[in-house]
Amino acid sequence: MYVFPSLSVDDQVWRLPLANHTALGLYELLLHSDPARLTEWLMLDPPLLLWISCQLPDEASDWSLAEAGRHVAERLSSWLVVAPGREPAQPSCSKRWPDLIRRSLGTAALAARLVAAAGASDETVVQRAYWVGAAIESASWFSSCGPTVRQTDLARGRTPLPSWLAESITAARQGRGRCPVLSAVSAAHREIRNAGVSALDSLEGGRTVRADVEQSSQLWQQEVEHSDTFVSPWAAAWGGGSDVPGRCLILLAGKLKRLDELETSFERRLQEEKLSAMAELAYGASHEINNPLANISSRAQTLLREETHPERRRQLATIEAQAYRAFEMIADMMLFAKPPQPTRSRFPVGELLATVQKEFAQQANQQQTELCVADGEMTVELLADRVQLETALRAVVQNALEAVGQGGTVTLAFSQDQRFHWLTVSDTGPGLSPQAQVHLFDPFFSGREAGRGLGLGLSKVWAIVRQHGGQVMVDSPSGKGVAIGLGIPAPAGLVEP
Repeated sequence: MYVFPSLSVDDQVWRLPLANHTALGLYELLLHSDPARLTEWLMLDPPLLLWISCQLPDEASDWSLAEAGRHVAERLSSWLVVAPGREPAQPSCSKRWPDLIRRSLGTAALAARLVAAAGASDETVVQRAYWVGAAIESASWFSSCGPTVRQTDLARGRTPLPSWLAESITAARQGRGRCPVLSAVSAAHREIRNAGVSALDSLEGGRTVRADVEQSSQLWQQEVEHSDTFVSPWAAAWGGGSDVPGRCLILLAGKLKRLDELETSFERRLQEEKLSAMAELAYGASHEINNPLANISSRAQTLLREETHPERRRQLATIEAQAYRAFEMIADMMLFAKPPQPTRSRFPVGELLATVQKEFAQQANQQQTELCVADGEMTVELLADRVQLETALRAVVQNALEAVGQGGTVTLAFSQDQRFHWLTVSDTGPGLSPQAQVHLFDPFFSGREAGRGLGLGLSKVWAIVRQHGGQVMVDSPSGKGVAIGLGIPAPAGLVEP
């Protein structure tokens, strides 16, 4: 048997057991990313559920197990990765594990049945009861895999569990739960503690549920009994008693993560090279077009001054106006192809976002779109060319408003990591089509037929951010809008392009 990557709080470290049968199931999940199958495994393996729960964000407090499965399916490979040379050793198997499995799954199954019988029609509520019930023995699991954890340690934040789950477990064990979920978990825990999993027999279909719980316990019993027995690698690969399945799972996760990084790096480099080549073409074409266009505009102005016939004056004025429009397009092409070097200065990010929000407030009101700035550290100072950054941010906001159309929401937000200050514009529009995602920053590409105006706007954004040594990130889940982030190097990590 192997272990999951370690969990820690301060200087205390826990290594939850990774059962071989769980490792074999996770192979399939890593290769196929099936959220439904992952949810099934979360319901069958309490150590896996505990380990996953410790990785989830704070908003998971409102999720069902199915929602957690969808979140985890996209991230499991990266979560399983351990640093080279730091692979965890085999755990000291505990004979308590089969009994902990029986009590954890028994409480979970009974709690879910009780809350459903009480009239809960929302599947999220039923799954939440199962989740808290399956985690009811968290203190015992942690204690068997590292430093001793008492029940009082859970609510005090002395374990890796998220606060909402630790507090729910504590309330359920102490019988303090007032909501249907905690009341059901508390009653189920009391029944399982007093009568064992035979308490399930009184429920409709309870004998089948009990058989499933007993089967899971027997699998763990077999793993514990054979943990010190040598098994050939071939037998281990089919669920034997060595640590080969778990160890290979961790190695597979590392390979998949590296493959994802290579694919992302290749796609980014390919996009950079493509846009650089298009910028060179745009720069040369602009020079070639500019001279004859200037002659056309100049001759039209000369003829217009001398012309008295109304219709011919109208035609000459149209020629001059169209020439001026072409000049503006060439100016945009030149900004994309050869943007000026940024003149950096320091300014609060809040001022920049407020300026852009105010500029588009009227347009947003006219189309009944909510244009807002998310809460954040708005006093943080950016080190950038403010004029260029405003130009880039305006282009992104304009595209977002066009994407949303009537109604919806456009949100401006600020965040930061170790390398970049991120200005993110997200909308609730229809999202990007596959074609638009491929050509998002190409000059003159337009996805207006899909409801989004692109053109030169985002090409300029890419050029400006690139001149600052930054990155542009795009996230467009299917049918869930678009979020475009402009990453400007933080002053401490400023890198010239």
